[in-house]
Amino acid sequence: MNNRSYYNKVIGENAGGIYVLRFKEQDMHSGFSIERYSHNLDFIESENFELGKREKLLKVFTIDSGLVFVKSTFEKEFGKVTYLVSGFKPGNQILVREIYKGNRMERDEDHILVDYSNNRKIFSVWISERDENNNQQFQYLQNSIYGETLKRNVFNTGMPYREAEPDESVTMDNGSAALIFTRIQEDKRPTDPGAEEHFVLTLNSGNKMLVSGFGDSKFFIASLDIVANEFSQKFLISGFYDYKKPQGGHGLVTYYFTPEDSLIQGKFESFDRKFVSQLIGAKQEQDGQDPEKYFVRKLIPRDDGGYLLIGEYFDVTQQMETFYLNGVPQTSSKSVYNYNDIVLVSLDSAGSIEWRHNINKRQNSYASLSYMHSLGVYVCEHNVNLMYNDNSAQSNRVMHIRLSRDGMMEQKIILNSDNEYTAIIPMEGKQTGYNRFVTPIFQSRQTMLMQVVDDK
Repeated sequence: MNNRSYYNKVIGENAGGIYVLRFKEQDMHSGFSIERYSHNLDFIESENFELGKREKLLKVFTIDSGLVFVKSTFEKEFGKVTYLVSGFKPGNQILVREIYKGNRMERDEDHILVDYSNNRKIFSVWISERDENNNQQFQYLQNSIYGETLKRNVFNTGMPYREAEPDESVTMDNGSAALIFTRIQEDKRPTDPGAEEHFVLTLNSGNKMLVSGFGDSKFFIASLDIVANEFSQKFLISGFYDYKKPQGGHGLVTYYFTPEDSLIQGKFESFDRKFVSQLIGAKQEQDGQDPEKYFVRKLIPRDDGGYLLIGEYFDVTQQMETFYLNGVPQTSSKSVYNYNDIVLVSLDSAGSIEWRHNINKRQNSYASLSYMHSLGVYVCEHNVNLMYNDNSAQSNRVMHIRLSRDGMMEQKIILNSDNEYTAIIPMEGKQTGYNRFVTPIFQSRQTMLMQVVDDK
């Protein structure tokens, strides 16, 4: 690895080592490379991959035998999705297969979602496209990593084209799958409840599709996420809701359902006012205000049916600057990215809050340094671990928090350099084993890798 002119995203780990995706531009138009490291982070080799002018890399993930790449290609009259299984080197392709080809695909990679099951045996592709009546529909394709087409289905929303936006998707080990999509009501003001309505489309192991609304025509859902609870064989959706503001967080809503449920109902749990006071201050709480601009970063399901929600404050503000050009004052603005407090909320199987914590964090910078913000998360058998850069007191501290199931927190500093700037890049890191997290680390203008192991 070298300087920060490249993105370095950890892909995962298998018997061959640890893999890192490197690319210079976010659209990867100049290609990308895969670096392979030993389990002790010794560099082994690097291979370059090229993308065609109209190709996009949608997903890459590790399996026991190598890597799986999923990409889209848009030609003049059609679009297609292809995947290949590679034994790492470009010339060592084990399997190449075209999954889907159609002339109604949206030419936007954000409208193609790819996810894979926890056991990495199957993966799902959701493709947004228009039908012959200019309505929105979703093509669904499920494949095994060995090339077998397991399921194929299509769901027509009956909504005008581009009125339904795909958000998140998830696949269970048994082949059940779910997609969250949002309907944008352009005839309503963004400040009106129901301006955005959320739906979940499920597909059971028998390839039957069902759709259900969240009932959010009278309230706002500011941020949500979906995961599969393999212990209970249910899908879990949770997020922040509010009755007054689109980005408000009066509390949390929980939806638990199976792929066979034709109707889902949410459990609404408001935050206690003492917790609200911790988040926004006593005066604002006394005025009846609620937290705002908190986003779900991760949902962690448990074997007892409960779950942990990790949220984070995020906002982009504008900072005005005045400068002189030929003696004439000029004004410009810069975007400041704010990644602040972390909220940790444990809920039981009924969606009731068991305990909650607020971790004070202040991370503010221009876009060029925002990649060092937010947090990394990895899950162990008995605890959940968080890592982030602490900018509040001194800029060279990397914090690690171990959180037990009953809410006990153990906090420590794992990096604290006085001589050179050191920071992790948490959003590009990844959990590579049941107790391990690998993250790029920026030190002395160089990007390296660091592995953190929880031995408890």
